[in-house]
Amino acid sequence: METKQIERRFYFYGSDYVVLILRVSEIAIDKVNNTSTVEWELWLQRGSTYVYNLNGDSLATAWFDGEQILKKWVSYDLRNAQWVSFGKGTKVIPHDSDGTKAITLWAGLTNISGLGSIPEFSGSMNLTKIDRESPVKRVTATQLGESVQVEIDRKVETFKHQVWYRINNSEWFDLGTNIAYMKEFIPSIDLAKHITASETGSLDICVRTFNQDNVQIGSDSYSYGNKIKVPDSIVPTIQSFNVTEQEGRIQPVLPDNEFIYDISRIGAQIIGAQGAYGSTISGYRITLDNQVITSSEGTFTRLPIGEKTIVAEVTDTRGRKARIEKRIKIHDYKKPIINVFFPIRAGNRTNKNVKAQTSVRTSPIMVEGRNVNEYRVQVKYSKRGKDNWITCYTSTESTETFAKEINLGSVYNLDEGYDFKIIVTDKFGENSADRTIGTSVVLLVLGKNRIGVGAIPEEDETGFIVSMTSKFKNTVNFMDSVFYKGKPIQAYQLTQDDGKSKKYNGDLNNLKTAGSYHAFGVQHNPTGVNNYGYVTVTTHSSDSGYCVQFYVPFNSDQFYMRRCDTNRWGEWIQVVTTGSDTGWKTANLLNSWRHYQEYGSVQFSKSIDGIVHFKGVATGGNTTKETAILILPEGYRPKVQLYVFAMNNGFNPASLSIATDGRVIVKQNVDSSWLGFDNISFKI
Repeated sequence: METKQIERRFYFYGSDYVVLILRVSEIAIDKVNNTSTVEWELWLQRGSTYVYNLNGDSLATAWFDGEQILKKWVSYDLRNAQWVSFGKGTKVIPHDSDGTKAITLWAGLTNISGLGSIPEFSGSMNLTKIDRESPVKRVTATQLGESVQVEIDRKVETFKHQVWYRINNSEWFDLGTNIAYMKEFIPSIDLAKHITASETGSLDICVRTFNQDNVQIGSDSYSYGNKIKVPDSIVPTIQSFNVTEQEGRIQPVLPDNEFIYDISRIGAQIIGAQGAYGSTISGYRITLDNQVITSSEGTFTRLPIGEKTIVAEVTDTRGRKARIEKRIKIHDYKKPIINVFFPIRAGNRTNKNVKAQTSVRTSPIMVEGRNVNEYRVQVKYSKRGKDNWITCYTSTESTETFAKEINLGSVYNLDEGYDFKIIVTDKFGENSADRTIGTSVVLLVLGKNRIGVGAIPEEDETGFIVSMTSKFKNTVNFMDSVFYKGKPIQAYQLTQDDGKSKKYNGDLNNLKTAGSYHAFGVQHNPTGVNNYGYVTVTTHSSDSGYCVQFYVPFNSDQFYMRRCDTNRWGEWIQVVTTGSDTGWKTANLLNSWRHYQEYGSVQFSKSIDGIVHFKGVATGGNTTKETAILILPEGYRPKVQLYVFAMNNGFNPASLSIATDGRVIVKQNVDSSWLGFDNISFKI
């Protein structure tokens, strides 16, 4: 408790006559009524000489905070005394609502032995602060639906309290009155509707203090931001997940959840996805092996082979997930393969009957032990060049292979050639092959305007017609054009006789002849690269002043080109031949780092020239040196370890290292609030 003394000395011609003293002492505190009791006394004390006034015409005054507590005409005699009291007493002083109180003290005395007065003087006094409302001492909470304990730091034994709580700034819920120092309650799981954007919400507590007369003491006390979790059992739901065949020709053949490689189109649809207790669905993900659809429905066309799991997953605004898996089977399939189709006239190719050696392979599709991929083998014929097709053979099969000699009938005139077509059609695809047989085989036939060797010439054929494999033991010199199947054969030699490139060791500025060349110590090749390599020249159709050269050094994977325009060569230009822009891929963050969604997820991409770029912001992770933030996949990793700078929360550089195994590592000046990856890039 506090004591305060104020005093003023009276001097006359340099002599210290008397001192007027007011002393105030705090002697009691009433916490319930928020008051202090003080004891005071005003007296006059002798100085270096004595004074007296026996006439009672000196006025002594004293004040507390503007309230006069003493006004008295006094007489005194300090000739034989050291001091004299003018008055004393006690006073109850109310404190302010927060328990504090400061008071101003005044005192004065007139007519000191006719020599003068001590005018009223002042001083201030701070009384002891009185404990008021009871604060919240501790809040113990785990999750909704489980017990929460609120401990109250009760300052006065008779105080009672009323307690409220709220979840994430909801309305306040009253927990009752007459609570002493602890309240235990169970918040309803239904309050999860107020926690929709994360797994954890904020629990606020309010405590109001009352005295024994039910009068509120002080102000309400609050405890804000206590963490309380949404129970793990509260997750989004998926009503159903449909996986269907989108290819109509397959639907009648295979049972549900079975598909055909390279033909099926698998439709996947998430139906009736819902959040729980106020959350909403924020993301969809359907995966089949490494293929991902990020919407509620989509179609897979690049199918793996075998028994697979297709997964539907939804994420709500709390980050909670729901998942449904379906097992599917994708049958391996290739369209029918025709290994052999060889029709030939019977009797050593001398009569009207035709038989065909045939070998076909199909893909069996086994369902419950039975091959459901039946197929049809059909052969048609037409007189040569007439395109008037007639079916001569049909068979339906179910074995994996079909290898037979089939009889195509005896309707094929000796002096006519025929086109044959085999068509193999299974449940899911078709393949065909064409063959031609000539007229009947003879040694030599003479006719009008024609001579036939090895076969009878057809009606529309004239000239010297050879139907046998021919061998010339000396040079053949054609004076005019050479044709193959009615089309002229190119006579100019683009390569050596064996198909290898021509050798060239001169000045590339002089090489304007179309062809493929092996450059051997050439001149005017691309600057800075080896002058041994490979050159291809493409020319104008008629003007020798225009052409294009392409150059590849023999010892590096580089590609160059230049153009000759009106006999003037342009500069060599390097052409990018590998890589492609990969698009942005979202990084998988490690060690508690997470994507700062408001500013963009951390992503990376690779451009066609092999430069890896980053963007986005991470937050909340471990900032210990050498901690890995993410790992780049193969194809995005540097060949040697390198160092880059991100940006921290203070807009200062944060040092990172990127290792050859793809780890992006904390080095220096990284904080967990903000780590910006924008503008980080490096060349592989």
